[in-house]
Amino acid sequence: MDENFRSKLRRIHRVNRLLWIAILAEILILSVIAVSLWYFNILTEPVLTNLKTFNDVSLIIVIILLFTIMYLKRTYLLPDKIIDRAGRKELHLESADVADFIQEFGKEANMIAGALIIMRRYFMLIWSIANLIVLIGFISFIVTMSLRNFMIYGIVGLYSLLINFPRFSIVENCYHKMNQE
Repeated sequence: MDENFRSKLRRIHRVNRLLWIAILAEILILSVIAVSLWYFNILTEPVLTNLKTFNDVSLIIVIILLFTIMYLKRTYLLPDKIIDRAGRKELHLESADVADFIQEFGKEANMIAGALIIMRRYFMLIWSIANLIVLIGFISFIVTMSLRNFMIYGIVGLYSLLINFPRFSIVENCYHKMNQE
């Protein structure tokens, strides 16, 4: 991979990192809001009377979401799977930077750009699920007034987001797998 190809690929991949940072910022803002609400005693009583059932249901939902994240990452975010899907799917690569990249580098760029788009879709799904876990924790905090539950769900959602950081090495692995075939 020559340096011009790599730099343009990094520029396209930077969008993934910006999306990741936006979701991270949203999680951190929700955490600050929850701690502020708790610290200043703005919310005083739980809304629900049967807190155990609500906590059990929210825990089951979060566990299902965690298993969904693990399934998506281990099934669809492997370089072999990404390249296979990029070769089989007809993707509409309409973004200006992707179109310029394909026009400049040709068929090889078309395949790696498709892999980037597919990767972005799966990453966005995983990041959204991690964000949903934190939102469930925030709603649980508002309803039950238990900061401990929010902190647990917040840490789980934040960890799920952090371990799914969009590293450029994944793109490089896809490129090398593509060139091996």
